[in-house]
Amino acid sequence: MSVYPIQANFTRGELGPRLQGRTDLDHYQAGLVSALNWQVMKEGGVRRRVGTLFAGEVKDSAKQVRLGKFEFSTSQSYILEFGEEYIRFWTNGGRVEVADVPVEVVTPYQEADLSNIRSAGAGDELYLVCEGYPPKILRRLSETNWTLSDYVSKDGPYLDAHDGQTVLTPSARNALSSGTYTSSGSSESDLFDLNPKTDWAQGGGVVSTITINLGGGNAEVSDSYSLQADDVVPNQAPSEFKLHGSNDNSTWVALDSRSNETGWGRHEIRHFDFDNTIAFRYYRLTITAAENETDKRFAEWFINRAGDDQTPFTITASSTDGINNDTGFQSGDVGRSLQVTGSDGITRWCQITNVTSTTEILVRMYGRCLPDTDSFSRWKLSQWSDALGWPQQIAFFEDRLTFAASTSYPRTLWSSQTGDYDNMGISSPTEDTDALNMTMNGGQLNQIQWVAEGFDLLVGTSGATRTIRANDGNSAITNENKRQRRETQEKCAGIEPVFVGETAFFVEASRKSIHEFFYDFNNNGYRTPELSILSNHLLNAKITELSWQASPEGLLYAVTEDGRLAVTALEKAQQVAGMTPFELAGGSADAVGIVESVETIAGDTADQTWLVVRRTINGNSVRHIEYFSNWEDGNAVEDGVFADSALQYTGSSTISISGANHLEGESVGVLADGLDLGDIVVAGGMVTLPKDISASKITIGLRYESHGETLRLPQVGNQDGTALGRRKTINSVAVDVLETAGLSAGTAARIEEITARAMTDNLDSTHPLMSGVFSVPSQDSWRNGGTCLFATNRMYPATIRAVLLGVEGEP
Repeated sequence: MSVYPIQANFTRGELGPRLQGRTDLDHYQAGLVSALNWQVMKEGGVRRRVGTLFAGEVKDSAKQVRLGKFEFSTSQSYILEFGEEYIRFWTNGGRVEVADVPVEVVTPYQEADLSNIRSAGAGDELYLVCEGYPPKILRRLSETNWTLSDYVSKDGPYLDAHDGQTVLTPSARNALSSGTYTSSGSSESDLFDLNPKTDWAQGGGVVSTITINLGGGNAEVSDSYSLQADDVVPNQAPSEFKLHGSNDNSTWVALDSRSNETGWGRHEIRHFDFDNTIAFRYYRLTITAAENETDKRFAEWFINRAGDDQTPFTITASSTDGINNDTGFQSGDVGRSLQVTGSDGITRWCQITNVTSTTEILVRMYGRCLPDTDSFSRWKLSQWSDALGWPQQIAFFEDRLTFAASTSYPRTLWSSQTGDYDNMGISSPTEDTDALNMTMNGGQLNQIQWVAEGFDLLVGTSGATRTIRANDGNSAITNENKRQRRETQEKCAGIEPVFVGETAFFVEASRKSIHEFFYDFNNNGYRTPELSILSNHLLNAKITELSWQASPEGLLYAVTEDGRLAVTALEKAQQVAGMTPFELAGGSADAVGIVESVETIAGDTADQTWLVVRRTINGNSVRHIEYFSNWEDGNAVEDGVFADSALQYTGSSTISISGANHLEGESVGVLADGLDLGDIVVAGGMVTLPKDISASKITIGLRYESHGETLRLPQVGNQDGTALGRRKTINSVAVDVLETAGLSAGTAARIEEITARAMTDNLDSTHPLMSGVFSVPSQDSWRNGGTCLFATNRMYPATIRAVLLGVEGEP
């Protein structure tokens, strides 16, 4: 008796060998034995993967490169080619060049470092971290103008305060004091003598002015100042006053204004900050009132010199104890932060600009000016340095730039101030916008492998998944409102995760499985189920990278060490999660092209996934940068790209296509005006069409095989159990296709084209795309198990909606 089973659902993709006997699972009914170069569709069918278009060769094919991305908007997205000591840029299907010269920036990264680079972007800036290197900022000034500079953190993060005997002594103050002084009162020079027992005074209740002229044509930037009250009559200190700046002693610019500054104590110092980046030769303080007094009197006026405007000055250590494991200052400390506490109890921070010896450094000091040049007994050095290590992970979270995991602090995270991504300062007392420092504690404590922004800050470690969030979920995270906890014991590999909607997908520590990381409202907690459990045989070679293409199809790409792609079609709302293998076509000396890196950028209408592919072409090992083409239902057959490393020509009718030097000596497939002409060898970078054929739309590229096989039939009408293990034979094969050409189907005994053209057609014209149910005669063995094969290597699209079989089996 014959039965006619149908399989119209392939949404579980290629099932692993361990599952190919699990006929009791629903997954079995929607799976395949194999599906090489087929892509699961969310509607249920499978579609032949699209080919790749050749963009160019890497700078040096002898060395590995890695792809990154820079996304400002959907219309301004770039692929980054990270190579040894350089970055190049790709967009709109080609390399960014000026007068045929590739745009390039120099980096310190070596070939062995490329897999350790991590990034996080904000507008026209991309922040980069890499083990062994200080963080960097890649800036786009225009499409052809890019810069790479050090990320310089302001004010931290810091080690614990030094508790030894070493003191640091400054050679100068960060103050404006040299010059000439004038005022409407008397003894104005006493305001700058660092002696609180001398003072400036003016009586009579008039408006008072005090001016400092920096002299010699000098102009300096100031962004804060301080006033110190007299020790006898502090209530004569200014209560209402304004600060102005000028460069000609005539035109004055308002910088700061204060009122109600009352209740001064003896020798009390008050500090006033303001925003300013302009250098002035003159600074003038205008005092309109003092508290309950007509006379005005105060002891000192400290005007700071803004850090960025300073000439670096010397700080000398009394010994090397407590500095870099007692070795003293090192050349790698340049750029490092140093926090010091002055004799007034106020902390300032310095940036080290030069190291002149193990006990002497040059610095620029930021913050309020020092009241004197007394030594600092309390000081802190930054936690980041060549000796201690630099952050290795990075992400944004709640408008903070978050770093994580240095060599010396593998479990620590550091987050910037809110909206101020280079400021790592923490105020005293703390403010809600202050930077955050957090060290993982409790439970399994291991190296942080990645951080990612979700509803919470997701943290993957080598021993568990963890989260960091505000303890009060109705408020933003702050130093006083933060919480960390372990979520699951799933170990994580050091591979950046990708987000699909609200779910993060990450690689487990063995690098042989992919897991989800999402909040389950039903269970009121996070879960990390395995996504790849049905097809993890495709990941045995170990994953090296992940990338997510959201449109036109939701595809999760995983690169494995053997150069294959494991591609999962995802549509969680429709319970679609089917993984299939992609293999890129290789040259004449290769079985397959070796994919070494993958990255996806947003486009105006669809995402674009780019690849680095290594092949042997004409006897030479080359690395090409390529990107997957796009195919949509309703497209014309001549527009499709179903070959790899392809070139397309559109224009006046021609008999040849040039520019194929990257495939020199290789046999390539040729599609001319929608007709597959077979294979032609590239010679002199050119392909000439056979038989004097001319065409206005030509595609050439390396052919690739797409083939699949259905699972063994679990039932063929048996009334007493399963059909597995019983003999059966397929006597008819039919396939329901959509806009397909060149597809063959059948059994292991016989496979033939099901969408062949009729003999009455003009076989030299464009091949029509066919839709509907097409059948072929079947020849099969009783021992075949009832599986159907389908395959094509033609340069046409193919979409399978269903497979229909006629089967006869043992009762």
